[in-house]
Amino acid sequence: MDTVFKISILVIVICLVVVYWQIKIRGSLKIISLSILILIIGTYNMAVTLSMIFNRGILKDNDQYTKAVLPIRFIGAKINLISRQMGILTIVLIVGFSLVLMGFLFARYYKLHVTEYSNFDILYRDDLDKKGFVKKIDGVISKYGIEAKADIVTYGVEKSDVYDIMINNLDFGEGQKFEPIISISDYNEFRVLSGNEPIHLEKDSFLVQGASTFIDLEKILPTDDYNILGESLHLQEIITESMNTRDIGFTQYYIVVNDDKLSDQKPIFKNYLWKIKNKDIEALNNDLLKLLVAEGGKTRKVLTGTGERLGLPHNFLVSEELLGEMKVSVLYLTISLLFMGLLFFFVMTTVLAISILSETKQYKRRYELLSKLGLDDGELSKRIWKQILFLFIFPIVLGLPVAIILTMTFSVCFEGYMSGGYIVRNLFMALIVFGLVYIIYMLTTYQTYKKIIF
Repeated sequence: MDTVFKISILVIVICLVVVYWQIKIRGSLKIISLSILILIIGTYNMAVTLSMIFNRGILKDNDQYTKAVLPIRFIGAKINLISRQMGILTIVLIVGFSLVLMGFLFARYYKLHVTEYSNFDILYRDDLDKKGFVKKIDGVISKYGIEAKADIVTYGVEKSDVYDIMINNLDFGEGQKFEPIISISDYNEFRVLSGNEPIHLEKDSFLVQGASTFIDLEKILPTDDYNILGESLHLQEIITESMNTRDIGFTQYYIVVNDDKLSDQKPIFKNYLWKIKNKDIEALNNDLLKLLVAEGGKTRKVLTGTGERLGLPHNFLVSEELLGEMKVSVLYLTISLLFMGLLFFFVMTTVLAISILSETKQYKRRYELLSKLGLDDGELSKRIWKQILFLFIFPIVLGLPVAIILTMTFSVCFEGYMSGGYIVRNLFMALIVFGLVYIIYMLTTYQTYKKIIF
């Protein structure tokens, strides 16, 4: 029995490592699926054997256990009976919590993108060689009334202290080809368009604008002097307001410096942003699509609630259209994950509660016997509570750590889109919701059990 338990733990650890590595290197889906299957079997065996080991240990004829295990002796036969059921419940808990946490991540991710893309109505990014085309775009948009506009030139460098730190950080990934830098005048122009106050940048200083899904930048980049563009510049501030960071910088952050620092630098692309007064987005999107086709530009297929249609390319964004596309993919996936996760969770807690309550007649006689032996209602209530607590805690103690580790392993898929701190914060939110519902189920079962016994 002990050997099976140790082997099960070893198998679980190995499977988690294999899954993490395969996801990290974008490896074989077959290996990942097989590892998860073996992980489920290993977790089941661990739960089954641990319940038997525990039951065997507490029922030893040892005087030092007599008082401590009295409540457990009452359910000793029950533990043996449902040891395999405990294994299944542990697996269900792992699946349920993992799905709920992933649903939380996608829900928060979608919500933040709604905020990010509410700062503008249209964004067009080009390689600085299509000024004539930009004028035609401006002509189409002007029919709908231009409320505000901003032109943001992005520069790229590969030699800076910040770039060296970011390129080696797992949250940002190794795919970053350059460090995005923009001028303070362009940055403030975008801030005004986004409804934010302009910022004053001190001489020989810089600031970092990070995506709202990254909350650990202060830990990665402490306030200090950094070598940027061949000069020592002081980090004045790190900002994580919703400023459409990824589209401006092509990564999850960009650097803002004073205009004079970029006078001898060559820009790599330019972003044009518009806010319009007439929000007839469907008509605007169609007009822009006609212009693009007439100019021989590339198009792509976009998802809608009813299927696919021809749409603007990734460097030509209409925010409402993009959010609609995200709603079809991300939001529907979020709802599915949360629904399935909560379904697994409620199935687990309901089965556990019914399993406990189904044996009340048998245990009622035993508690009546204890009452005749001199235990008052308060002592009996304590023993009932310990019995309920043990059976509810068992799947949590075994399943929750595995679920958390497995989910954090799959969070590698979000590398470059979410920081570790952002994922951990959502983990705690999921734990709070999960824990509150679980406690309510446990207390309800306890009160129901007491009413039947007494």
